[in-house]
Amino acid sequence: MQSFFPGYPAAARGVAEIITFGAPTDAALTVAMWLVSAVASVAAAVLLWRLVEQEYLPGVARWATVLLVTGPYSVFLFADYSESVFLGFAVAAWYCAVKDRWALVGVYAAAATFTRINGVFLVAAVLVMYVQHRRRAGAPLIAPALLWLPLACTGIAAYFGYLTIRTGDLLAWSHAQTLGWGRTLHWPWEAFYQTAGRVLFASTPDRRFQFTMDLLFAAVIMVAVIVLARRRQWPEVTYLGLTLIALTTSSTFVSLARNSVTLFPLTILIAVTVSHPPRRAMKPVILAAWWTLFVVNTALFAFGYRAD
Repeated sequence: MQSFFPGYPAAARGVAEIITFGAPTDAALTVAMWLVSAVASVAAAVLLWRLVEQEYLPGVARWATVLLVTGPYSVFLFADYSESVFLGFAVAAWYCAVKDRWALVGVYAAAATFTRINGVFLVAAVLVMYVQHRRRAGAPLIAPALLWLPLACTGIAAYFGYLTIRTGDLLAWSHAQTLGWGRTLHWPWEAFYQTAGRVLFASTPDRRFQFTMDLLFAAVIMVAVIVLARRRQWPEVTYLGLTLIALTTSSTFVSLARNSVTLFPLTILIAVTVSHPPRRAMKPVILAAWWTLFVVNTALFAFGYRAD
């Protein structure tokens, strides 16, 4: 389908081809999709642990990993959705950027942009990190290391090029989302108004609940952006801020809360908060809310209700 980026289905198809020796069945494709999600989720968790260990105490890394795999919408990391694959590539690219391994950043970011449109925000954030690293080292910005940037863009360029050749429409992905789900560009206050209306008047209680969560997580991400900006963590601000802008300028905030599962800087920030001694009074409240939403959303998803 044109409305979904091809990274995750292509990976699942490849696994299905391997496990069936080139004759994939529907059952094999289902198993392959689950396997890809599970492996990507484990990889993302391990990489997140390693990433957080670079700048924080081991306790923070442990909490960040626990909060990731038991988050409010972590069920989507193990379901047949692209979040886990994108997250694995995104954390890998970020980790390599921290390590100044820019060729690998380009490879992993290209895979991320081939998996979800959010990869564009990841590339922007890593570019900010690149500029920071070069300035701190007193090195020129224009250098062979910058070749990672065009490499990172090859994922989305390949998909949009394919759409242009196949359909004659460079933006067929966006147009398919408009036709399928009515997603169009709106001012944030217009999207907020429409979302608030669905909180009150959506057709079922589970839908009203999820639109409420979309509003709640929009506020949480906004607060996180402000906190990170005060700490001058500009790559994290870029990644979260651009994602928030994109999700709050659609027709509604739909699926904004679910997208929080890919915002690993938010998870790290919460892990730092619950690990910091002066803020440990907040720990029981944060963990109670975090794990209650984990149980509720996992149950809703398991029983076929809307889980965003």
